[in-house]
Order: sequence, then structure tokens, then C-alpha cells
Amino acid sequence: MRRQALQAIQEFNATFPDVNATVETMSGGQRQIVAMTRGAFWGKSLLLLDEPTAALGVQESKSVLEVIERFRSQNQMSLLIISHNLEHVWQVCDRILVLRGGNLVANLVKKDVTKSDVVSHITGAYSK
Repeated sequence: MRRQALQAIQEFNATFPDVNATVETMSGGQRQIVAMTRGAFWGKSLLLLDEPTAALGVQESKSVLEVIERFRSQNQMSLLIISHNLEHVWQVCDRILVLRGGNLVANLVKKDVTKSDVVSHITGAYSK
């Protein structure tokens, strides 16, 4: 199992200063990457990422987003990402669902809209 775990980490080009470290001693970004590789390791078909870059620094966020990109390109796995960071959503998602007040207000295909369109849906200023 250890060999398979190391292979999964290497597959996503994740860097860890010490592969023998416990999760408790890892940075927030490293913990996120471990959680994502765990999903791939167990062969799940859906990986739910709730605020995957929240409370991370710029470099750690960049590393996590790069791993998310690799997941998208290398796995037969769907990713559902919940985030308040439109820049990060825009970078890694093909489809954007906008929730406001607990209701789905937009189901958008990224290639068909602009960031401004998404913001309009988020703020409630969108008009057809």
C-alpha cells in the first residue's frame, strides 16, 4: 500500500519534503494534495473539494490548483469544487454552478460565458 501511495503522489507531481511525514505535520496545501490523491488511490468516480485553496498561501494554492488540473486531465473522475474564489474556479472548471441564498441561480458552461457574466449571476445583477 505504501508503494501505491507514493506512486499516486508522484503521479500528480506533488512534492513533499518528507514522504514519511504524518498528515498532522504537513502544510495545508500538502494536506489538500494528500486528500485528493487519496480519492484517486481508492478509485472514486467523484471527488468533492470544498474550498480546496481556502487558508492557503499563494504558492500552496498554486500547487493545489496544478494538482487539480492534473486530476482533470489524467483521471476518469469527476471533480465537484466548492469555492468562493472565482479566479481559481475559472482556472480549473469547465462548468460553473452559481448558488445564491441556497438556490441554484445559474448553470454555466465556461466556454460560453465571461467572468463578468458569472459575477452578474453571483451578485444578482444578471439580466437576459
